[in-house]
Amino acid sequence: MDVDEFQVAVGRASGLGADNPFVSHAVREEEVKKRGRFLQSRIGSAANRAREIGGGYAVRLGAGSSPSPEAHLISKALAKRLHAWAVDLRSERWPGREEPPFPRNEGAAADWIETESESDRRRWLKGRTSEASAEEQIRHLADSAGLDVSPRARVLEYGRPGDGHVKSAGVFPGTFLDSLARETSRVSEKTAFQASTLTGYVLTGLQPLISRVRITRTNRFCDVPGDRIPSRWVTLRFNAADVTYDEVRSLYGEIREFFGAANTESLGWPEADFVALVDDMGGPPEHQKTRFWEEVVRRWKEEPASEDSDLNSWRAARNKYERLDGRIGVRELATPNPPPPPMSRAELEELTRRVRASGPRQEN
Repeated sequence: MDVDEFQVAVGRASGLGADNPFVSHAVREEEVKKRGRFLQSRIGSAANRAREIGGGYAVRLGAGSSPSPEAHLISKALAKRLHAWAVDLRSERWPGREEPPFPRNEGAAADWIETESESDRRRWLKGRTSEASAEEQIRHLADSAGLDVSPRARVLEYGRPGDGHVKSAGVFPGTFLDSLARETSRVSEKTAFQASTLTGYVLTGLQPLISRVRITRTNRFCDVPGDRIPSRWVTLRFNAADVTYDEVRSLYGEIREFFGAANTESLGWPEADFVALVDDMGGPPEHQKTRFWEEVVRRWKEEPASEDSDLNSWRAARNKYERLDGRIGVRELATPNPPPPPMSRAELEELTRRVRASGPRQEN
């Protein structure tokens, strides 16, 4: 067997999934023991080792993370302090019960969440008022009080064994899932635990493991009159000190890939000056293209930066700009993107109905 086949088999046998970091660690140990040989007869022992290393943790690690002694110690210390919090949450749904309702069984907990969410949705639809109207009232009251609000649907994040993705289920006002979603989100924001592992902790008792590194990729639009300006950024959060140099290098590669700069050199000042010149001239035209690029070459030769980046033809100028634009998306940034017309109340309510009806969704 090759290493990929062996890891998939160990992930299936352990119930943790091939992408689980404890499975990866056990496979690396096996590789060292057997000097690069992966035997089918060793799948069971490697699966047992993965479960042993995991020690009952509910794990959904961020990019670049892997289990470590420091992460284990921090997780255990913090989880002890969350015990009373978890008991209080359980008692809301199961009065008088301190033990988790689905002991060490994330699969059963995930099934229950999805069934409960659908049941809550049906009850909510029967007696709800217009959601569009409620949002308008919220915004009106906030404006009257001088407050900023950004209404968004609340969801409960959770995990399923063997699935490397965080899943989410819709929650509805006044339900236990709604309370659980608000609490796991609140605690997650102020600790190193991810919300999905906190959900697992409350429902299964599986101890959450902190993400030593969490990477968040964000794409947004800024609405201004007649335009929507695109913006994107990456946020890195380090929750432990024992992050290796190789892990940081891996994160660096992910960041460059997110910005479309993987396997490319960084932009130099002469290149930036050239792109700015083309942009100041109005950008590539639809007509009289040859004349435009000839004028670019003429003006470029007057720039001091041209000494380090000479152009000998209009085709060279055009190709240079297209190559640079492919790396940094200048035309996308410079081209106005008018926002779509606002949705009518009926369209908004129909969209809301479809989203709610879609049930639990999966996130990367």
